[in-house]
Amino acid sequence: MLFYEIYYHSFSRGTGVNAFTPKLELGPALERWAAVGQPLDRRPSRSVTRELELPAGAIVPIWTSSAPGTVTAIYLKLSQLSYQALRQVKIKAYWDGELEPSVNSPLGPFFGTGYWPVPDPPGATPRYGFTPLASKTGPVELGRVETRSLPVGATRDGFYNFFPMPFFQSARLELVNESDALLSGVKVAVHSVAGRPAPSSAHFHARWREENPTLPYHDYTVLETRGHGHYVGAVVVMSSINYDPGKRGQAQRWHLEGDARFYLDDKRTFDGGSTGTEDYFMGGWYDVGTMDKVFSFPANGYPVHDIDSQDHTVMFRFHLTDLVPYYRSFRFALEHGPEGNLPTDYSGTAFYYQVDTPALEFTDQLTIGDLRSEQSHAYFPSKISWKGCRDLPFEGDRQIVFTNAYKADLKGATHESLSETVHACGQRVRGAIEFTVSVPAANQGLELRRMLDYASADIAGQEMDKRPRLLIAPREAAQVFVDGQKVGEWYAPPRHARLAWLEDEFEVPGKFTAGKRKVRIRLEVMPGTSWSAFQYRAYSYR
Repeated sequence: MLFYEIYYHSFSRGTGVNAFTPKLELGPALERWAAVGQPLDRRPSRSVTRELELPAGAIVPIWTSSAPGTVTAIYLKLSQLSYQALRQVKIKAYWDGELEPSVNSPLGPFFGTGYWPVPDPPGATPRYGFTPLASKTGPVELGRVETRSLPVGATRDGFYNFFPMPFFQSARLELVNESDALLSGVKVAVHSVAGRPAPSSAHFHARWREENPTLPYHDYTVLETRGHGHYVGAVVVMSSINYDPGKRGQAQRWHLEGDARFYLDDKRTFDGGSTGTEDYFMGGWYDVGTMDKVFSFPANGYPVHDIDSQDHTVMFRFHLTDLVPYYRSFRFALEHGPEGNLPTDYSGTAFYYQVDTPALEFTDQLTIGDLRSEQSHAYFPSKISWKGCRDLPFEGDRQIVFTNAYKADLKGATHESLSETVHACGQRVRGAIEFTVSVPAANQGLELRRMLDYASADIAGQEMDKRPRLLIAPREAAQVFVDGQKVGEWYAPPRHARLAWLEDEFEVPGKFTAGKRKVRIRLEVMPGTSWSAFQYRAYSYR
Protein backbone atom coordinates (compact mmCIF):
# COMPACT_ATOMS: atom_id res chain seq x y z
CA MET A 1 0.00 0.00 0.00
CA LEU A 2 1.48 3.33 -1.07
CA PHE A 3 0.66 7.01 -0.71
CA TYR A 4 0.85 9.47 -3.57
CA GLU A 5 1.15 13.24 -3.64
CA ILE A 6 -1.56 14.71 -5.87
CA TYR A 7 -1.49 18.31 -7.08
CA TYR A 8 -4.10 20.24 -9.02
CA HIS A 9 -4.45 23.71 -10.47
CA SER A 10 -7.69 25.64 -10.98
CA PHE A 11 -7.89 27.65 -14.19
CA SER A 12 -10.10 30.64 -14.88
CA ARG A 13 -13.09 29.98 -17.09
CA GLY A 14 -12.13 30.14 -20.76
CA THR A 15 -8.45 29.37 -20.20
CA GLY A 16 -7.02 27.13 -22.91
CA VAL A 17 -5.29 23.95 -21.71
CA ASN A 18 -3.19 21.82 -24.04
CA ALA A 19 -3.93 18.11 -24.23
CA PHE A 20 -1.51 15.91 -22.31
CA THR A 21 0.55 13.62 -24.55
CA PRO A 22 2.32 11.01 -22.37
CA LYS A 23 4.96 9.97 -24.91
CA LEU A 24 6.00 13.56 -25.59
CA GLU A 25 5.59 14.98 -22.10
CA LEU A 26 6.92 12.06 -20.05
CA GLY A 27 9.41 10.52 -22.44
CA PRO A 28 12.60 12.12 -21.02
CA ALA A 29 11.39 11.68 -17.44
CA LEU A 30 10.54 8.01 -17.91
CA GLU A 31 13.88 7.42 -19.61
CA ARG A 32 15.67 8.94 -16.63
CA TRP A 33 13.44 7.05 -14.19
CA ALA A 34 14.34 3.76 -15.84
CA ALA A 35 18.09 4.46 -15.69
CA VAL A 36 18.61 3.19 -12.14
CA GLY A 37 22.22 2.11 -11.75
CA GLN A 38 23.55 4.74 -14.18
CA PRO A 39 25.29 7.99 -13.07
CA LEU A 40 23.15 11.11 -12.92
CA ASP A 41 25.98 13.06 -14.59
CA ARG A 42 26.32 11.41 -18.01
CA ARG A 43 29.52 13.19 -19.06
CA PRO A 44 32.53 10.99 -19.94
CA SER A 45 34.57 10.55 -16.79
CA ARG A 46 37.97 9.41 -15.61
CA SER A 47 38.02 6.47 -13.20
CA VAL A 48 40.51 5.68 -10.43
CA THR A 49 40.17 2.25 -8.79
CA ARG A 50 41.84 1.03 -5.60
CA GLU A 51 41.83 -2.27 -3.71
CA LEU A 52 42.82 -1.89 -0.08
CA GLU A 53 42.71 -3.09 3.50
CA LEU A 54 41.37 -1.03 6.38
CA PRO A 55 43.19 -1.79 9.64
CA ALA A 56 41.29 -1.14 12.85
CA GLY A 57 41.29 2.60 13.60
CA ALA A 58 42.96 3.47 10.28
CA ILE A 59 42.35 6.50 8.05
CA VAL A 60 43.02 5.49 4.44
CA PRO A 61 43.03 8.07 1.58
CA ILE A 62 41.20 6.77 -1.49
CA TRP A 63 41.25 9.70 -3.95
CA THR A 64 42.60 13.26 -4.26
CA SER A 65 42.57 16.08 -6.78
CA SER A 66 44.50 19.36 -6.85
CA ALA A 67 42.47 20.87 -9.70
CA PRO A 68 38.79 21.81 -10.02
CA GLY A 69 36.30 19.22 -11.10
CA THR A 70 33.29 17.12 -10.15
CA VAL A 71 33.08 13.65 -8.64
CA THR A 72 30.32 11.97 -10.66
CA ALA A 73 30.24 8.50 -9.10
CA ILE A 74 31.66 6.50 -6.21
CA TYR A 75 31.52 2.71 -6.35
CA LEU A 76 32.29 0.42 -3.41
CA LYS A 77 32.53 -3.35 -3.12
CA LEU A 78 32.97 -5.17 0.19
CA SER A 79 34.17 -8.75 0.48
CA GLN A 80 32.21 -9.09 3.72
CA LEU A 81 28.83 -7.40 4.02
CA SER A 82 28.66 -6.94 7.80
CA TYR A 83 27.05 -4.64 10.31
CA GLN A 84 30.52 -3.47 11.38
CA ALA A 85 31.49 -2.51 7.82
CA LEU A 86 28.23 -0.67 7.11
CA ARG A 87 28.00 1.08 10.50
CA GLN A 88 31.56 1.56 11.74
CA VAL A 89 33.44 2.41 8.54
CA LYS A 90 32.93 6.01 7.42
CA ILE A 91 33.52 7.80 4.16
CA LYS A 92 34.69 11.41 4.41
CA ALA A 93 35.18 14.08 1.74
CA TYR A 94 36.94 17.44 2.03
CA TRP A 95 36.27 20.06 -0.65
CA ASP A 96 38.55 23.00 -1.44
CA GLY A 97 40.82 22.67 1.56
CA GLU A 98 38.13 22.70 4.23
CA LEU A 99 39.18 21.54 7.71
CA GLU A 100 35.94 19.74 8.54
CA PRO A 101 34.56 17.21 6.04
CA SER A 102 31.41 18.03 4.09
CA VAL A 103 30.82 14.29 3.72
CA ASN A 104 31.00 12.32 6.97
CA SER A 105 28.84 9.22 6.99
CA PRO A 106 28.94 5.48 7.69
CA LEU A 107 29.05 3.46 4.48
CA GLY A 108 25.57 1.94 4.94
CA PRO A 109 23.42 5.08 4.78
CA PHE A 110 25.81 6.85 2.36
CA PHE A 111 25.07 4.12 -0.18
CA GLY A 112 21.38 3.90 0.72
CA THR A 113 21.22 0.55 2.48
CA GLY A 114 21.50 1.57 6.13
CA TYR A 115 22.72 -1.17 8.47
CA TRP A 116 21.18 -4.02 10.39
CA PRO A 117 22.36 -5.75 13.58
CA VAL A 118 20.44 -8.97 12.85
CA PRO A 119 22.91 -11.60 11.58
CA ASP A 120 21.98 -14.27 9.07
CA PRO A 121 22.05 -17.87 10.39
CA PRO A 122 25.39 -19.66 9.92
CA GLY A 123 25.65 -21.16 6.45
CA ALA A 124 22.45 -19.48 5.23
CA THR A 125 22.21 -17.45 2.07
CA PRO A 126 22.31 -13.77 3.16
CA ARG A 127 18.81 -12.34 3.15
CA TYR A 128 20.15 -9.12 1.68
CA GLY A 129 20.17 -10.16 -1.96
CA PHE A 130 19.12 -8.99 -5.35
CA THR A 131 15.61 -10.36 -5.21
CA PRO A 132 13.04 -9.51 -2.53
CA LEU A 133 13.77 -12.06 0.20
CA ALA A 134 11.73 -12.23 3.37
CA SER A 135 10.95 -14.41 6.37
CA LYS A 136 7.56 -14.64 8.03
CA THR A 137 7.06 -14.13 11.76
CA GLY A 138 3.37 -14.31 12.44
CA PRO A 139 1.40 -11.63 10.57
CA VAL A 140 4.50 -9.49 10.06
CA GLU A 141 6.68 -10.16 7.01
CA LEU A 142 10.34 -9.33 7.55
CA GLY A 143 13.03 -8.94 4.94
CA ARG A 144 15.72 -6.98 3.15
CA VAL A 145 15.97 -5.86 -0.45
CA GLU A 146 18.76 -4.01 -2.18
CA THR A 147 18.32 -0.26 -2.47
CA ARG A 148 18.01 0.60 -6.16
CA SER A 149 17.37 4.35 -6.23
CA LEU A 150 18.54 6.86 -8.80
CA PRO A 151 21.20 8.57 -6.65
CA VAL A 152 22.36 5.71 -4.36
CA GLY A 153 22.02 1.96 -4.10
CA ALA A 154 23.46 -1.43 -4.92
CA THR A 155 23.97 -3.74 -7.89
CA ARG A 156 25.52 -7.20 -8.13
CA ASP A 157 28.88 -5.44 -8.45
CA GLY A 158 28.53 -3.48 -5.21
CA PHE A 159 27.29 -0.12 -3.98
CA TYR A 160 27.06 3.20 -5.83
CA ASN A 161 26.56 6.90 -5.00
CA PHE A 162 25.82 9.10 -8.02
CA PHE A 163 25.27 12.50 -6.38
CA PRO A 164 27.41 15.01 -8.35
CA MET A 165 30.05 16.49 -6.02
CA PRO A 166 31.61 19.70 -7.43
CA PHE A 167 34.75 21.41 -6.13
CA PHE A 168 36.60 24.53 -7.26
CA GLN A 169 40.22 23.92 -6.17
CA SER A 170 40.85 20.54 -4.60
CA ALA A 171 39.23 17.43 -3.16
CA ARG A 172 40.16 14.58 -0.83
CA LEU A 173 38.24 11.37 -0.09
CA GLU A 174 39.09 8.87 2.63
CA LEU A 175 37.75 5.84 4.46
CA VAL A 176 37.94 5.64 8.26
CA ASN A 177 37.65 2.30 10.04
CA GLU A 178 36.25 3.05 13.50
CA SER A 179 35.81 -0.63 14.36
CA ASP A 180 38.30 -2.77 16.26
CA ALA A 181 38.71 -5.29 13.41
CA LEU A 182 40.62 -5.41 10.13
CA LEU A 183 38.44 -4.98 7.05
CA SER A 184 40.05 -6.51 3.98
CA GLY A 185 38.97 -6.90 0.38
CA VAL A 186 37.65 -3.35 -0.08
CA LYS A 187 37.43 -2.10 -3.66
CA VAL A 188 36.71 1.57 -4.40
CA ALA A 189 36.30 3.34 -7.74
CA VAL A 190 35.94 7.14 -8.01
CA HIS A 191 34.78 8.68 -11.29
CA SER A 192 35.39 12.39 -11.92
CA VAL A 193 35.16 15.07 -14.60
CA ALA A 194 37.82 17.78 -14.84
CA GLY A 195 36.98 21.47 -15.21
CA ARG A 196 35.67 24.28 -13.08
CA PRO A 197 32.02 23.79 -12.05
CA ALA A 198 29.38 26.41 -12.82
CA PRO A 199 29.62 29.47 -10.50
CA SER A 200 26.21 28.63 -9.05
CA SER A 201 27.39 25.20 -7.88
CA ALA A 202 27.39 24.39 -4.17
CA HIS A 203 29.33 21.79 -2.21
CA PHE A 204 27.71 18.40 -1.72
CA HIS A 205 27.18 17.35 1.91
CA ALA A 206 26.29 14.05 3.57
CA ARG A 207 25.92 14.33 7.34
CA TRP A 208 25.18 11.46 9.73
CA ARG A 209 23.90 11.76 13.26
CA GLU A 210 22.38 9.50 15.92
CA GLU A 211 20.16 9.92 18.97
CA ASN A 212 20.02 6.83 21.18
CA PRO A 213 17.67 7.16 22.87
CA THR A 214 15.62 10.03 21.56
CA LEU A 215 14.42 12.53 24.16
CA PRO A 216 10.75 12.90 25.17
CA TYR A 217 9.04 15.70 23.24
CA HIS A 218 12.25 16.53 21.37
CA ASP A 219 12.13 15.49 17.72
CA TYR A 220 15.03 13.52 16.25
CA THR A 221 16.97 16.02 14.15
CA VAL A 222 17.80 14.50 10.77
CA LEU A 223 19.62 17.67 9.69
CA GLU A 224 20.18 21.17 11.06
CA THR A 225 22.42 23.57 9.15
CA ARG A 226 22.97 27.25 8.33
CA GLY A 227 23.68 28.76 4.93
CA HIS A 228 21.74 28.55 1.70
CA GLY A 229 21.18 25.62 -0.58
CA HIS A 230 18.75 22.76 -0.96
CA TYR A 231 18.03 19.53 0.85
CA VAL A 232 17.84 16.45 -1.39
CA GLY A 233 17.00 13.54 0.89
CA ALA A 234 17.93 11.15 3.68
CA VAL A 235 18.44 7.52 4.63
CA VAL A 236 17.17 6.90 8.18
CA VAL A 237 17.51 3.84 10.44
CA MET A 238 14.92 3.53 13.24
CA SER A 239 15.20 0.87 15.96
CA SER A 240 12.90 0.36 18.92
CA ILE A 241 14.38 0.01 22.41
CA ASN A 242 11.33 -1.41 24.23
CA TYR A 243 10.34 -4.32 22.00
CA ASP A 244 8.29 -7.00 23.78
CA PRO A 245 9.08 -10.50 22.40
CA GLY A 246 5.88 -11.75 24.03
CA LYS A 247 3.91 -9.62 21.58
CA ARG A 248 5.93 -10.69 18.54
CA GLY A 249 3.87 -10.26 15.40
CA GLN A 250 1.86 -7.36 16.80
CA ALA A 251 2.42 -3.73 15.84
CA GLN A 252 5.16 -2.37 18.10
CA ARG A 253 6.37 0.42 15.85
CA TRP A 254 4.32 3.30 17.17
CA HIS A 255 7.43 5.49 16.95
CA LEU A 256 6.72 5.57 13.20
CA GLU A 257 3.53 7.54 13.94
CA GLY A 258 5.69 10.63 14.52
CA ASP A 259 5.33 13.57 12.12
CA ALA A 260 8.09 14.75 9.79
CA ARG A 261 8.65 18.54 10.00
CA PHE A 262 10.64 21.06 7.97
CA TYR A 263 11.74 24.40 9.46
CA LEU A 264 13.11 26.86 6.90
CA ASP A 265 15.10 30.07 7.35
CA ASP A 266 14.75 30.39 11.15
CA LYS A 267 11.00 30.14 10.92
CA ARG A 268 9.55 28.95 14.21
CA THR A 269 6.51 27.29 12.63
CA PHE A 270 7.26 24.25 10.50
CA ASP A 271 6.63 24.76 6.78
CA GLY A 272 5.78 21.17 5.94
CA GLY A 273 4.58 18.26 8.05
CA SER A 274 3.26 14.75 7.64
CA THR A 275 0.73 12.65 9.53
CA GLY A 276 3.30 9.95 10.23
CA THR A 277 6.91 9.06 9.52
CA GLU A 278 5.98 6.51 6.86
CA ASP A 279 4.04 9.21 4.98
CA TYR A 280 7.22 11.21 4.43
CA PHE A 281 8.93 8.14 2.97
CA MET A 282 5.96 7.67 0.62
CA GLY A 283 4.68 4.41 2.10
CA GLY A 284 2.18 3.27 4.67
CA TRP A 285 0.33 0.55 6.51
CA TYR A 286 3.34 -0.91 8.32
CA ASP A 287 2.57 -4.08 10.28
CA VAL A 288 -0.74 -4.57 8.47
CA GLY A 289 -0.47 -8.16 7.29
CA THR A 290 0.72 -8.64 3.72
CA MET A 291 0.52 -4.91 3.02
CA ASP A 292 3.73 -4.36 4.97
CA LYS A 293 6.58 -5.46 2.69
CA VAL A 294 10.03 -4.09 2.04
CA PHE A 295 10.47 -2.29 -1.30
CA SER A 296 12.78 0.02 -3.23
CA PHE A 297 11.79 2.58 -5.86
CA PRO A 298 13.87 5.17 -7.76
CA ALA A 299 13.25 7.98 -5.23
CA ASN A 300 11.92 6.29 -2.07
CA GLY A 301 12.03 2.97 -0.33
CA TYR A 302 11.74 0.74 2.72
CA PRO A 303 14.56 -1.76 2.11
CA VAL A 304 14.96 -3.28 5.59
CA HIS A 305 12.64 -4.56 8.30
CA ASP A 306 14.33 -6.88 10.81
CA ILE A 307 13.48 -8.02 14.31
CA ASP A 308 15.80 -9.52 16.90
CA SER A 309 15.57 -8.19 20.45
CA GLN A 310 14.33 -4.96 18.85
CA ASP A 311 12.49 -3.87 15.71
CA HIS A 312 14.71 -2.31 13.01
CA THR A 313 13.54 -0.25 10.04
CA VAL A 314 15.46 1.46 7.20
CA MET A 315 13.71 4.00 4.95
CA PHE A 316 14.92 6.49 2.34
CA ARG A 317 13.54 9.34 0.28
CA PHE A 318 15.21 11.61 -2.27
CA HIS A 319 13.81 14.95 -3.44
CA LEU A 320 14.80 14.76 -7.09
CA THR A 321 11.89 16.73 -8.57
CA ASP A 322 10.80 18.47 -5.35
CA LEU A 323 13.98 19.99 -3.92
CA VAL A 324 13.60 21.78 -0.59
CA PRO A 325 15.38 25.17 -0.93
CA TYR A 326 16.47 27.31 1.99
CA TYR A 327 18.21 30.70 2.12
CA ARG A 328 19.23 31.15 5.74
CA SER A 329 18.87 27.90 7.66
CA PHE A 330 17.32 24.45 7.41
CA ARG A 331 16.10 21.91 9.92
CA PHE A 332 14.38 18.59 9.27
CA ALA A 333 13.13 16.65 12.29
CA LEU A 334 11.16 13.46 12.95
CA GLU A 335 8.78 13.16 15.87
CA HIS A 336 9.02 9.71 17.50
CA GLY A 337 5.54 8.46 18.33
CA PRO A 338 2.18 10.20 17.93
CA GLU A 339 2.93 12.43 20.92
CA GLY A 340 6.72 12.54 20.42
CA ASN A 341 7.48 10.72 23.67
CA LEU A 342 8.54 7.18 22.63
CA PRO A 343 12.26 6.61 23.31
CA THR A 344 13.85 5.09 20.20
CA ASP A 345 17.25 4.69 18.53
CA TYR A 346 17.30 6.94 15.45
CA SER A 347 20.24 7.51 13.13
CA GLY A 348 20.76 8.41 9.51
CA THR A 349 22.47 10.45 6.83
CA ALA A 350 21.03 13.59 5.23
CA PHE A 351 22.13 14.75 1.77
CA TYR A 352 22.18 18.40 0.74
CA TYR A 353 23.99 21.06 -1.31
CA GLN A 354 25.01 24.24 0.47
CA VAL A 355 26.94 27.49 0.34
CA ASP A 356 27.76 28.36 3.94
CA THR A 357 26.99 32.09 3.60
CA PRO A 358 23.25 32.81 4.16
CA ALA A 359 21.42 34.53 1.31
CA LEU A 360 18.64 35.85 3.57
CA GLU A 361 19.45 38.52 6.18
CA PHE A 362 17.34 39.49 9.18
CA THR A 363 17.03 43.27 8.85
CA ASP A 364 14.17 44.62 11.01
CA GLN A 365 11.45 43.78 13.51
CA LEU A 366 8.21 45.53 14.48
CA THR A 367 6.91 44.44 17.89
CA ILE A 368 3.21 45.14 18.39
CA GLY A 369 2.43 46.51 21.84
CA ASP A 370 5.92 48.01 22.26
CA LEU A 371 5.33 51.76 21.99
CA ARG A 372 8.92 52.55 21.04
CA SER A 373 8.93 49.90 18.31
CA GLU A 374 5.57 51.07 16.97
CA GLN A 375 6.74 54.70 16.84
CA SER A 376 10.08 53.92 15.18
CA HIS A 377 8.27 51.98 12.45
CA ALA A 378 5.49 54.58 12.06
CA TYR A 379 2.97 51.83 12.76
CA PHE A 380 -0.66 52.79 12.09
CA PRO A 381 -3.66 50.41 12.31
CA SER A 382 -6.91 52.00 11.11
CA LYS A 383 -9.43 50.02 13.17
CA ILE A 384 -8.46 47.75 16.06
CA SER A 385 -11.14 45.18 16.90
CA TRP A 386 -9.15 43.36 19.63
CA LYS A 387 -5.87 43.68 21.45
CA GLY A 388 -4.24 41.66 24.22
CA CYS A 389 -1.30 39.48 25.24
CA ARG A 390 -0.60 35.76 25.09
CA ASP A 391 1.87 33.21 26.51
CA LEU A 392 2.03 30.37 23.98
CA PRO A 393 4.55 27.89 22.55
CA PHE A 394 5.33 27.24 18.89
CA GLU A 395 4.00 23.88 17.78
CA GLY A 396 6.60 21.21 17.06
CA ASP A 397 10.01 20.26 18.34
CA ARG A 398 10.92 21.25 21.91
CA GLN A 399 7.37 22.51 22.36
CA ILE A 400 4.24 21.11 23.96
CA VAL A 401 0.82 22.07 22.65
CA PHE A 402 -1.35 21.35 25.67
CA THR A 403 -4.27 19.08 24.74
CA ASN A 404 -6.08 16.21 26.42
CA ALA A 405 -3.75 13.77 24.65
CA TYR A 406 -0.88 14.86 26.88
CA LYS A 407 -2.64 14.59 30.23
CA ALA A 408 -1.49 11.04 30.85
CA ASP A 409 2.13 12.10 30.47
CA LEU A 410 1.99 15.30 32.51
CA LYS A 411 2.00 13.44 35.85
CA GLY A 412 1.48 16.57 37.88
CA ALA A 413 3.84 18.76 35.85
CA THR A 414 2.55 22.10 34.70
CA HIS A 415 2.13 23.18 31.11
CA GLU A 416 4.77 25.87 31.61
CA SER A 417 7.37 23.39 32.89
CA LEU A 418 7.07 21.25 29.75
CA SER A 419 6.85 23.90 27.06
CA GLU A 420 8.90 26.86 25.92
CA THR A 421 6.36 29.65 25.83
CA VAL A 422 6.77 33.07 24.25
CA HIS A 423 5.04 36.14 25.67
CA ALA A 424 3.74 38.61 23.09
CA CYS A 425 1.07 41.28 22.71
CA GLY A 426 -0.88 41.91 19.55
CA GLN A 427 -3.92 43.23 17.75
CA ARG A 428 -6.65 42.21 15.36
CA VAL A 429 -7.42 44.87 12.77
CA ARG A 430 -10.21 45.52 10.27
CA GLY A 431 -9.44 48.10 7.63
CA ALA A 432 -5.80 48.95 6.85
CA ILE A 433 -2.39 48.70 8.50
CA GLU A 434 0.74 50.69 7.66
CA PHE A 435 4.33 50.49 8.88
CA THR A 436 7.88 51.12 7.68
CA VAL A 437 10.73 48.57 7.67
CA SER A 438 14.44 49.01 7.03
CA VAL A 439 16.23 47.07 4.28
CA PRO A 440 19.79 47.16 2.89
CA ALA A 441 20.08 49.05 -0.37
CA ALA A 442 21.71 46.04 -2.05
CA ASN A 443 18.72 43.78 -1.33
CA GLN A 444 17.24 41.54 -4.02
CA GLY A 445 13.84 41.19 -2.42
CA LEU A 446 12.11 41.09 0.92
CA GLU A 447 10.35 38.48 3.01
CA LEU A 448 7.78 39.79 5.49
CA ARG A 449 7.12 37.36 8.32
CA ARG A 450 4.17 37.70 10.67
CA MET A 451 3.65 36.07 14.08
CA LEU A 452 0.05 35.47 15.08
CA ASP A 453 -2.02 33.27 17.34
CA TYR A 454 -3.51 30.20 15.66
CA ALA A 455 -6.85 31.62 16.85
CA SER A 456 -7.35 35.08 18.28
CA ALA A 457 -9.51 35.95 21.30
CA ASP A 458 -12.35 37.55 19.36
CA ILE A 459 -13.35 34.35 17.55
CA ALA A 460 -16.74 33.47 19.03
CA GLY A 461 -15.60 35.34 22.14
CA GLN A 462 -13.36 32.43 23.16
CA GLU A 463 -10.36 32.91 25.41
CA MET A 464 -7.47 30.53 24.76
CA ASP A 465 -8.19 28.20 27.69
CA LYS A 466 -11.90 27.97 26.79
CA ARG A 467 -11.68 27.27 23.07
CA PRO A 468 -13.60 24.25 21.76
CA ARG A 469 -11.19 21.54 20.70
CA LEU A 470 -12.32 21.65 17.04
CA LEU A 471 -12.64 25.40 16.68
CA ILE A 472 -11.65 26.52 13.18
CA ALA A 473 -10.10 29.95 12.77
CA PRO A 474 -11.39 31.75 9.66
CA ARG A 475 -9.26 32.82 6.72
CA GLU A 476 -7.29 36.06 6.78
CA ALA A 477 -6.51 38.07 3.65
CA ALA A 478 -4.96 41.45 2.88
CA GLN A 479 -3.79 43.28 -0.24
CA VAL A 480 -0.11 44.20 0.08
CA PHE A 481 1.30 47.53 -1.14
CA VAL A 482 4.95 48.59 -1.01
CA ASP A 483 5.52 52.34 -1.35
CA GLY A 484 2.12 52.63 -2.95
CA GLN A 485 2.62 49.85 -5.49
CA LYS A 486 0.38 46.81 -5.28
CA VAL A 487 2.40 43.62 -4.87
CA GLY A 488 -0.20 40.90 -4.28
CA GLU A 489 -2.46 39.26 -1.71
CA TRP A 490 -1.27 37.90 1.63
CA TYR A 491 -3.60 35.00 2.37
CA ALA A 492 -3.91 32.64 5.35
CA PRO A 493 -6.43 29.81 4.90
CA PRO A 494 -8.81 28.56 7.61
CA ARG A 495 -6.95 26.52 10.23
CA HIS A 496 -7.42 24.54 13.42
CA ALA A 497 -7.33 26.84 16.43
CA ARG A 498 -4.31 25.28 18.11
CA LEU A 499 -2.90 26.50 21.42
CA ALA A 500 0.25 27.77 19.74
CA TRP A 501 1.85 30.60 17.81
CA LEU A 502 1.87 30.60 14.02
CA GLU A 503 4.27 32.30 11.60
CA ASP A 504 3.50 32.91 7.95
CA GLU A 505 5.26 35.01 5.32
CA PHE A 506 4.82 37.11 2.20
CA GLU A 507 7.47 37.43 -0.52
CA VAL A 508 8.13 40.89 -2.04
CA PRO A 509 10.06 40.77 -5.36
CA GLY A 510 13.26 42.79 -5.65
CA LYS A 511 11.80 45.23 -8.18
CA PHE A 512 9.79 46.82 -5.35
CA THR A 513 12.67 47.08 -2.86
CA ALA A 514 16.04 47.16 -4.68
CA GLY A 515 18.14 50.27 -4.00
CA LYS A 516 15.96 51.37 -1.08
CA ARG A 517 16.89 51.58 2.60
CA LYS A 518 13.31 51.88 3.87
CA VAL A 519 9.99 50.76 2.44
CA ARG A 520 6.46 51.62 3.51
CA ILE A 521 4.17 48.60 3.85
CA ARG A 522 0.40 48.94 3.59
CA LEU A 523 -1.93 46.01 4.25
CA GLU A 524 -5.53 46.54 3.15
CA VAL A 525 -7.59 43.92 4.94
CA MET A 526 -10.09 42.26 2.61
CA PRO A 527 -13.81 42.90 3.37
CA GLY A 528 -15.35 40.25 5.59
CA THR A 529 -12.02 39.33 7.16
CA SER A 530 -9.79 40.65 9.91
CA TRP A 531 -6.01 40.61 10.33
CA SER A 532 -4.09 39.55 13.44
CA ALA A 533 -0.44 40.16 14.24
CA PHE A 534 1.81 40.18 17.29
CA GLN A 535 5.08 40.78 15.46
CA TYR A 536 6.46 41.49 11.97
CA ARG A 537 9.97 40.57 10.90
CA ALA A 538 11.74 41.69 7.73
CA TYR A 539 14.29 39.45 5.99
CA SER A 540 16.19 40.73 2.94
CA TYR A 541 17.61 38.63 0.13
CA ARG A 542 21.24 39.35 -0.74
